[in-house]
Amino acid sequence: MTKAGVCGFNPRYHSAVLIFKLPIEEWLFFIAVPFASIFLHDAFVLYFPQL
Repeated sequence: MTKAGVCGFNPRYHSAVLIFKLPIEEWLFFIAVPFASIFLHDAFVLYFPQL
């Protein structure tokens, strides 16, 4: 969508580090959110095995 110009990122609000024309914060979001979701699921399974 950014390539087509539908949406974009304001350079005032992100770092200057870009990977494939996306800010590093966007890439880290796609790493951190799945990791946090899996961690939360495993924590629930560990502490509440009956659920």
